[in-house]
Amino acid sequence: FNWGTKLLGFSRADTFVLKTPLTFDCSIPEMWVPMYLGCTSVIVPDGAHLDFTIVKDTLTRGRVTVAHFVPSVLSLFLDFVSPGDLPDLRQISCTGEALLHSHRHKLTSKLGRPLPLYNLYGPTEASVEVSFFEASDGCQGVNHGFPIGYAGDGDVLLYVVDPTDPSRLLADGEKGELCIGGCQVAYGYLSRPDLSAERFLPNPHGVPGLMYRTGDLAIRDASTGWLEYNGRADRQVKVGGVRMELGEIEAVCQRLFPEQLLHVAVEKVGDRLVGVCAPPAGVPPPEPSVIQTALSAELPSSYVPAEWLFRDSLPLGSAGKVDHRKVMAWIADQEKAAVWGNIYDQLYFADGLQVSDGGTDPFMDWAAYTDSFTGKMHERSTIAEWVDETVKEIVALRPTSVIEMGCGKGMILFKVAASTGVTSYVGCDLSRLAIGHVERVWAEHTLTKEYGCSLSTRVRDASNFGGFADQGVDAVVCNGVSMYFPSAAYLVEMLTNALPKIRPGGTLHFGDVISLEHIELFLLRKARHAGASFEQLQATETRAELLAQSKDRLFSADLWYALFARGLLPGVAAVEVQLKHGAVMSEFSRYRYNVLLHMKGSDDAQPNSTSELARGKGILSTPTDALEARDSAEGVAASLAALATHSPNDVLACHSIPNARLTADRLLRDGVADAHAPAAQLGVGDGGGVDPAALRAVLATTLPCHHVVLMWARDGQVDGMDVYAIPLREGAERSDLLAGLNVVMASALEFRSMAELAARCDKIESFTNTLATVDTNEPSNDSASSEAVASEARSLWETGGRAERKAAVLKLIASKLGLHDLRESMAFAEMGANSFVAMQAVGAMREVLGVSAPVLSLLTMSLGEFAQSVCDATDGGGGKSPATGWLDIREDGLRSRALTAGLTSEQPSFVFFPPAGSAPKYFAGAYKELRRLCPTARCLFVQPPGRDIRSAEPNVKNVKEWIDAAVAALKPHLVGSNITAGPCVFVGDSWGAIAAFAVAHALRAETGFTPSHMVVSGSSSPAVASSQNGLGSFSDARMDELGDDVLLAFLRESGGNQSDASTEATLSELLPAFRADCELFEQYKRPSTLPPLHTRALVMRGALDAVTTRREMLGWLEEFSADEAAVLDVAGATHRVYEEAAARVAERLVALVGSTTDGIVVSVPSSRRGPLKLGPPCAFVADVDPGALRAFREGNIRYRLGGHFGSKGELSQLQIVKAPRRVAPTA
Repeated sequence: FNWGTKLLGFSRADTFVLKTPLTFDCSIPEMWVPMYLGCTSVIVPDGAHLDFTIVKDTLTRGRVTVAHFVPSVLSLFLDFVSPGDLPDLRQISCTGEALLHSHRHKLTSKLGRPLPLYNLYGPTEASVEVSFFEASDGCQGVNHGFPIGYAGDGDVLLYVVDPTDPSRLLADGEKGELCIGGCQVAYGYLSRPDLSAERFLPNPHGVPGLMYRTGDLAIRDASTGWLEYNGRADRQVKVGGVRMELGEIEAVCQRLFPEQLLHVAVEKVGDRLVGVCAPPAGVPPPEPSVIQTALSAELPSSYVPAEWLFRDSLPLGSAGKVDHRKVMAWIADQEKAAVWGNIYDQLYFADGLQVSDGGTDPFMDWAAYTDSFTGKMHERSTIAEWVDETVKEIVALRPTSVIEMGCGKGMILFKVAASTGVTSYVGCDLSRLAIGHVERVWAEHTLTKEYGCSLSTRVRDASNFGGFADQGVDAVVCNGVSMYFPSAAYLVEMLTNALPKIRPGGTLHFGDVISLEHIELFLLRKARHAGASFEQLQATETRAELLAQSKDRLFSADLWYALFARGLLPGVAAVEVQLKHGAVMSEFSRYRYNVLLHMKGSDDAQPNSTSELARGKGILSTPTDALEARDSAEGVAASLAALATHSPNDVLACHSIPNARLTADRLLRDGVADAHAPAAQLGVGDGGGVDPAALRAVLATTLPCHHVVLMWARDGQVDGMDVYAIPLREGAERSDLLAGLNVVMASALEFRSMAELAARCDKIESFTNTLATVDTNEPSNDSASSEAVASEARSLWETGGRAERKAAVLKLIASKLGLHDLRESMAFAEMGANSFVAMQAVGAMREVLGVSAPVLSLLTMSLGEFAQSVCDATDGGGGKSPATGWLDIREDGLRSRALTAGLTSEQPSFVFFPPAGSAPKYFAGAYKELRRLCPTARCLFVQPPGRDIRSAEPNVKNVKEWIDAAVAALKPHLVGSNITAGPCVFVGDSWGAIAAFAVAHALRAETGFTPSHMVVSGSSSPAVASSQNGLGSFSDARMDELGDDVLLAFLRESGGNQSDASTEATLSELLPAFRADCELFEQYKRPSTLPPLHTRALVMRGALDAVTTRREMLGWLEEFSADEAAVLDVAGATHRVYEEAAARVAERLVALVGSTTDGIVVSVPSSRRGPLKLGPPCAFVADVDPGALRAFREGNIRYRLGGHFGSKGELSQLQIVKAPRRVAPTA
């Protein structure tokens, strides 16, 4: 502790707080540093370390000066703090997780003062903490999270080594594995010599002692010397407190779908899992729901990814393995692109953004197409020309089949589909609402019949060509969406996926690309229209601010030639760049261009190089000093016509023509003149030059047998353009066009090296701009973002009507899932989320909106139904949830309501008693299946305090009090003069089994009511339980003797979703409730005079249960006297059968109320079926007549199963054995 005491300035005047459970290594300094210093320590009450009201009160009353938090817990604690609170607190240190800038900002803003905050790092294997960094406001040199800093002491040795060779140190700036040397390194793991040898090595760097390999990746900054944490070297991650190996999930997925999935990558994104799959060529992938269902049958629900994405192929490294770094980058791009789908779902149909000019064309709907210069909707004439010119360019390609990515509301789609020869069209868009609009308009106007063209639609982003056949279409169209692309890498991904789908000789039309080189002209003109003065726009600061505020993605025209030169456009024979067509001078035709990628045809010659493709084509250019030839469209046309007369087979060119649509903008940029350029009009601005539309029109007349290419000036003049005319011979148009386009490319790149341009592809983002809105390292679940979501949700809830309140609930749920939007029809579990995430979502509702709801509701309802139920519950209640009690009663399509009527014979009822520490949410999976199989069922869930919706209430710690409360809650719904005896099943698991048994006896004693069936699991029989302490046979110690570490060990051993409850967030609710219920189990004593219940019984046990043995459970059969009982081993399940085998358990529950049989049924898995084989009799009955003994053993279930009356026999060989009502044996 010496270095920490010195560096952090601890003294005897300090007061520390001890709040961390002893099972966490960071409790060591909390406990021992005050003893080392001889100063004061204030202790938070046991189990209250996550009750932030108590923590705050303890810190305040104890006048604590030094505190420690895990960063995520610090963020939660700060929600209970206001400026001026904790005046004695002088510093906080954090360990255990990445410390983010958002944590620093929140600490300062909540306390109202810049309290010192230290980021400490160190594993248990190196005596906890080995490095430190002071995380101050405004810290420079780091992006999102703070570094782990510097070694705390000269004797603490921190190395960054080659992960494949820890003896090799890496240079500063190189990423490697962080290793630790020095006297503080442990000797190894207790009783794990193999793991110790792997992780603890003799220090190879000239220092005595051991070196510990942390498995963490780090970089030592060359300029500062600090260490930056860069994740794990392996692929073991934690999600929602559950540790998992991503490779394990991938392996199971590929094992389950060997024919449908070629590659699978599962990645941790934020605090959720995302799966990315690629099927074999030509094989359709399984639906996401199918994958999730299959994985759920084999893995805990927390292991099932929340989202599934599909690609034609996954990026592979040189060794043929999936490149997870590239997969993660692709997922990030997908998420950024998905933002626009959500935005346009709103904008396409938002009030004030609709077409209202009186037009009646149903195919022209440009909702949300606002003019950047005026802020108003574009005029119909501008949009009509934009659409018509684009359609004309596409139709000139003469396609018969088309895929359009980003079809929006279908303005281009409807017109291209109506063209002669087009027989099939696929429209794709991120916006579900836009796709719905296209489908409705198409159906209403019966366009399939009218056009002779079939239409299919997809909701997907522009890069997703999964499921489309290779070489299946003539054209792929992507127009007007590249400004929303998340990156240049995403564009390359889109092209890589699209090009193989195009037939030989086809074309990819990529339209409406905003030019990177012209962004400054556009932004200055936009600002001028918005009211900025000419003088203001000359300031460097103003221009920098405008560039920083840009929201559109721009691409350099050089990108396309670079990709071609680098071989990244497979199958492409030529690249054609064209300035936008149109006579209207608007933002479309001034700053944007189109790209056509012409695919090689099946009959095309296959050249070895670009020069070979262009062979036979030369180029003739208008002399650079012939200025009069560039002053007008007619002058340019005349000069090219003269060249054509002398050399009819060569490509003609005229460079550096002043573009009259941009000259006024350049004068503004250069500060020469405040030249006017209107937002949109026929013609040009006031800067002079040649109108591009006029030039094209004149050339069409002057050179009718030439293909004209009009593009940006190759010399870099932003207000210039170059024009090329490619001669096309009759019958050889295609080959001449391809050859000519490659001559054009060579000319366009005359001032740049093709090799250098191709090399820039290694830094592909250099071809685009940086956007503050999306080009950031901040994760989507950053606390600043979360606070913005919370603020928006709170505003909707407090000021809006029912629809807005429903939206507020959905917004909070989406934020916890890490998603931008939700489909109301989907269920929470279908998102791959688990009960831990559900608890977080309900907790956010409680904190932000002041309302709550059972986690069970979120886990079992559709999202829309859940949000609606929350609104229903708060109507008339001032926005607060109604009081909750011991029962959650569900009926009528998963809705929860209070019932006054009792049981009827037509309506089976199930009463669920949750296991120790849990709540109704534990039965969520089985409940959903049960309602599917038996829609009329009524389900009553016992809902104890101290957890879930009742988490604010104290746990009940007296067993009689617990039983009495449950009886009082159930009695009105089970007992009464108007109630007929219908089927009623009590279902109890773990402590819930004992509770169900005790409640059933109490009800019988008070009212005479007895459930028709009892289903028990996860617990030893009442007689055995009475002799056990709180953890049953797992531990002989009493609960008051057990620390949290033993409880955690039990939970891990028991399996299920809570098998790794090692995070403080999980422990906050789980451990106190679990401990309380185990104490109830410990208190329970079965009365010796208790008669059997006349109730049919089903005893269930997970075949892999490592907590409760079969022998402990078989005594349950002694407790029931009805003529039916069953023992069921649930194959593949551990202790938590309702989570791990929900469907199979639900089928058995429904079967109980569907039919009954006489006799005693003993059920075992089918793998154990075979002829009845009974073992030898016990010695004390050896002289009994063998025939009589065999008859007795076959007919007495208690004898066979090990009751008080005889030996166990061979249970493993029993299949189904019927027996008469039990009678006491005579032997």
